[in-house]
Amino acid sequence: MPKSSRVPPARLSPEAVHLLLEVLELLKPIISKAAFELTGDAAAALMAVGLLKLHDHEPVAASPADDDDIPSILDGERDESGFTLFDSRHGPVSVPSGKLRRYRLVMPELIRQLTSQFRIVPGTATSEIVTDHVWDLGSARFEERAPIHSLWFARRPLQSDVKGKLISALTSRPTQRVRVLLTSARASVAIGMQLPGTMVFAIEEILSTANSIAISAEFIHGRLTSTPPPSDGKAIRLSGDGRTLSILDDPPFQFRSTERVAAIGKLVRAYESGSWVRVDEITDLGSLRRFFGTAIWKRLSNRLKRGPAGWKFEV
Repeated sequence: MPKSSRVPPARLSPEAVHLLLEVLELLKPIISKAAFELTGDAAAALMAVGLLKLHDHEPVAASPADDDDIPSILDGERDESGFTLFDSRHGPVSVPSGKLRRYRLVMPELIRQLTSQFRIVPGTATSEIVTDHVWDLGSARFEERAPIHSLWFARRPLQSDVKGKLISALTSRPTQRVRVLLTSARASVAIGMQLPGTMVFAIEEILSTANSIAISAEFIHGRLTSTPPPSDGKAIRLSGDGRTLSILDDPPFQFRSTERVAAIGKLVRAYESGSWVRVDEITDLGSLRRFFGTAIWKRLSNRLKRGPAGWKFEV
């Protein structure tokens, strides 16, 4: 489907986006009513845009007739007021159904919003490869007239009962070009994932903005087509366009925003001249961690040194 004909993703608060990424990495993408209420407006926002829906109810509950908080199994019978459990001291006790609700992520809508910037090839369809964990999303272009790539999505890909099935499925479906696999796994985990014929992208690193879950097609296209910086014996190497940073044998860093490209350029030049860079020369946020984001900072901070005069690379 051409990009222009797709419905754009909903605007969300950063808190709602964070909650969605957290729920994706749960054993099951489900949260309880209690967790729903603890999120403030975040869960309600996800529900309002179709990303979260009422699923079922808790199988056990604490009796409201005492303060022991000992869970009891619900008997499955429901009346107008809710469900019933048997309390050892008070007998049958009614539990309001509203307190027992559980909510589940709506995966088809989630996938639609994640890929809303992609040019999905007409006629390709999503198929579930590993129940509730891995999906083949068909084929997509990431720029107009760019090559077509097979596109997959996986959550908790390193879970013991998922990893083997995922590798087997990838191996049995070879492609002419590198496959793109999107994952809800943390960036620090995705970096180390080695899958046959596949380039792995952590969702948290490649969202277009902090206010939606649309993945940046431009970023993926850049990764697929970028030429790594030349290996000229230097410990730190920056590509000609300033978007790819290589440090020793670490996995390369990819930067897409103009601000981050400029910041990395300053830090590399400072390293080459033996000088330092102050935070206020890079950002008004007062913190490099805030500026680069948690996911990138976890890796980048291992190669940076802080001193009285600012920051510089140390390798």
